[in-house]
Amino acid sequence: MLRQITVTATALNPTSSQATGEVKIADLYRGQAGSLSDALRSVAGINFLQTGPTILKPVIQGMHSNRIVIINQGLKQEGQQWGADHAPEIDPFQAGKLSVVKGAASVRYGAEALGGVILVEPEALPGEKGLKGAFQLAGNSNGRGGTLQAKLANKWGSNLAWRLIGSLKMSGDHQAPGYQLTNTGAREQSAALNLGWSLKNYRMRLDISHFGSEFGILRSAHIGSLQDFLDAIGSEQPLIVEPFSYEINSPRQRVQHELLKWEVQRNYNRLGQLKWVYGWQWDQRQEYDIRRAGRSAIPSLDLDLHHHSLEGPLQHRPWPVFKKGPLGLSSYYRLNRNIPGTGVRPLIPNYTAAGAAVYGVEQWKHGAVEWEAGWRYDYQYFRAKKFSREGYLETHELQFQNVSGLAGMTWKFHPDWSLKTNLASAFRPPNASELFSEGLHHALASIEEGNPNLLPERSAKLIPSLQWTGRSNGTLELSLFGQYVRNYIYLRPEPEPRLTIRGAFPVFTYHQTDARIWGGDFSAGRDLVPDKLHLSLKGAIVRGRDLDADDYLIYLPADRWELEMTWNADLPNSKVHFETSLAPVYTAMQRRAPADVDFLPPPPAYWLLNWHNTLRLPLQGKELWIGMDIDNALNTRYRDYLDRLRYYADALGRNVQVRMRYIL
Repeated sequence: MLRQITVTATALNPTSSQATGEVKIADLYRGQAGSLSDALRSVAGINFLQTGPTILKPVIQGMHSNRIVIINQGLKQEGQQWGADHAPEIDPFQAGKLSVVKGAASVRYGAEALGGVILVEPEALPGEKGLKGAFQLAGNSNGRGGTLQAKLANKWGSNLAWRLIGSLKMSGDHQAPGYQLTNTGAREQSAALNLGWSLKNYRMRLDISHFGSEFGILRSAHIGSLQDFLDAIGSEQPLIVEPFSYEINSPRQRVQHELLKWEVQRNYNRLGQLKWVYGWQWDQRQEYDIRRAGRSAIPSLDLDLHHHSLEGPLQHRPWPVFKKGPLGLSSYYRLNRNIPGTGVRPLIPNYTAAGAAVYGVEQWKHGAVEWEAGWRYDYQYFRAKKFSREGYLETHELQFQNVSGLAGMTWKFHPDWSLKTNLASAFRPPNASELFSEGLHHALASIEEGNPNLLPERSAKLIPSLQWTGRSNGTLELSLFGQYVRNYIYLRPEPEPRLTIRGAFPVFTYHQTDARIWGGDFSAGRDLVPDKLHLSLKGAIVRGRDLDADDYLIYLPADRWELEMTWNADLPNSKVHFETSLAPVYTAMQRRAPADVDFLPPPPAYWLLNWHNTLRLPLQGKELWIGMDIDNALNTRYRDYLDRLRYYADALGRNVQVRMRYIL
C-alpha cells in the first residue's frame, strides 16, 4: 500500500465527536496539480457547485459558500465567497494535510460553519538541517494545460526554519464530448513563504502567501437577445463554438488574494499552551463583461476587501475533571469597497463589518465514553452604504448576536467499533450579497436581486457516526445527519429572463424559508487479496424540504455512489511500487427538485469511469512518483445539476493527466 505521512499542523483541531474525512496522501498529491476541490474529491459526502469546467466550490452535506468555513494556514479564509462562481483562492500545493469536518461547527470555527469546515493545514517546518522539498510537473489533455510546482525547506541554526513554495498553472479552452467550450481557459500562480522560530517556551511562525488567477467564462452563457437566450437554454451544443485557443477574453474574472499570518505560542507549565494569532487578508476581484465601444477591458465589477483578525486560543492542561479543551477570544474587522471607474452600478454596496466572540470547549472521559460540551457567544456589526434608484445615499446598519452550543460523545464500545454523536447549534447572518445584490453578476451570466429584510439563519444539526476498523485493511464509516434551519436563505430563479442593454439574462432573487435537510455519507473498504487487491465503496445522499412551501429545496446535490478497485504491487526484485485503480461513479438524476421553478428540469443520471495509476520509485534516498490519470475515460456526455452553466453546455469530456513528482 502507498505510505501514509503524518504531518504536524498548526490548524485548529476539530472536536472529538465530529465526523471527519481526511484526504490520503496519494489523493492529495494527485489533486495538488488541480484546484482545492480536485484535491477533496476522495472524501465521502463532498459534492461540488460548478460554474463551467474551471470554477468549483465544495459542498458539504448540501451546504456551500458562506455556510462552509475554510481554515487556511490557521486563518479563516476571507474573500468574496458569497458567489457561486467564486472558487476558494487557495492552492492545494501549499497544503500538507487536507481534511473535512462535517456538521455544524460554529462553536469552534465561528459563525457561518453551518455545513462544515475544510481544514487546509501546512506541513510542519523541518526540525533538523537538510534540504527538503518536492518538484511536480503535470500535463492535461483536456484544455492542453500544464502545471509546474516546487517547494523547498530547510533549517538554519538551531532555532530558525523556512519553506518556499511556488506554483504555475495554465490551460486553454476545455472540451466537452464533440465540441470546444469556447473561452474556458485559465491561468493561476501562487507563492508562499513560511518561517518558524523556536525558543525555550516560545514558538513563532510567519506565513505569507499570494494567489492569483484568471478564468474565462463560457462565451455562450452571455446572450444578446431574448430569442437567443431561449435558443441557448438546453441546446444540444453552445451557440458559439470556436477553434481551440489559449486566449482568455470577456466574459472573464481575475482574482488576487494575499495572506499574512503571525502566530506566537507560549507554553506555561501550569496553564497550558496559549497562542495569539494575527491575520491580514486582501482580496481583489474583477469581473469583465462583453461591452461596447471597446470597454471590455474595463471591469464591470471591481471589489477590494481588507480583513484583519486576532484570536487568542488557550489549550489548557488537564484539570481534575476536564481532559482538555480550548478556550478563546476572537475578533475581526472587514472593509469591502467598490473601486470607482467601472461605469456600472455596483452589484453589492460598500460595507464595513466587525465582530467579536468568546468560546470554550471541554472534554472529559468516563469509562469507554469521552464526552464534550462547548459554547460560543458571537457579536457582529454590519454597515453598508448604497445609492437608491432615485440617487439618494442610504446607510444600513445591522447588529447580530447569538449563543451557540454543542454536545457530543465518542463511545469505543469494542476494540474495532466506535460511535460518535454530535449535536450542535449555529447561526449565520445574511451577507452583503443576499441583502443588497442589485444587478448583473457577470461571471454567472445572471441578474441577482437581494432582500434587505432577510433575518439570520439559525440551525440545529445532529450527526451520529458509526466507525469500524478491522482486519484486511477493513474500514466502514456511516454518518447520518439531520438539520433544521430557521430562516434558510436561498437563491430562486424567476420564471422570465430579463433583457438589458448588455443582453438577455436569467433572473435570480433571494428568498427565505424554514428548511429541513437530512441524509447520510457512507464509505467502506476491504482487501480482497491481502495487501494487493482492495475494494472500496462510498456514497452520499442529501434530502431537503422547504417547510413553508411544503416542497423540495432547490439546488441540493443528487445521490452519488463510487466503487473503486485498487491493485497494489511491488515489482519483482526491486523497491518500485505500482498502484492502479478503476472507479466507476454513478450520479443519479435529481428527482427531488421543486417543479416548474428552474429554467430547465434536472439533467438525467450519468455514469463516469475514472482510471488512476501511480508508480513510485526510490532514488538514492529520494522518491520519484509518476502518475497517469484518466477522468471520464469513456468520454461520456453529461450535465450536472449543480453546474450553473449546464443550461448552455455539456460538462467536461475525457481528460488524461500525466504527472511526475520528485520528493527530496
